[in-house]
Amino acid sequence: MTCSQEPLLFVTALASYSALTPEQLGWDPSIEVWDGDCVVPSYNVKMQHFASAYNVPWVISAFGRTHSAPSESQRASATSGTGQRRRYVMVRCITLQDAKRLLGRAAILMEVVSLEDWKNKNEQV
Repeated sequence: MTCSQEPLLFVTALASYSALTPEQLGWDPSIEVWDGDCVVPSYNVKMQHFASAYNVPWVISAFGRTHSAPSESQRASATSGTGQRRRYVMVRCITLQDAKRLLGRAAILMEVVSLEDWKNKNEQV
């Protein structure tokens, strides 16, 4: 079946994407960006402040002492401030300096600081 054979089906499929949440479209809610003076979702960031994607201060939500993904209830409590989710800002990506170092392992090695330390440093400037 092609678009020309079923144009209504094609238009319906495309239109349905406008009703999906960013997470349903594939955006990772645990990845945000420090955009000047606040944290914003990565899909809402204005890239005006950054020379390239390598210079973006990515804010990563990581799990606390548990070493597995949180359940839905843990995620809900993390957003209300009672969970163990911690947020860090990537200062630099070490993997990108020597891409062959972790080739094929689907891993990224980042140098990070806590979001609180990042805020303190950037609010004083």
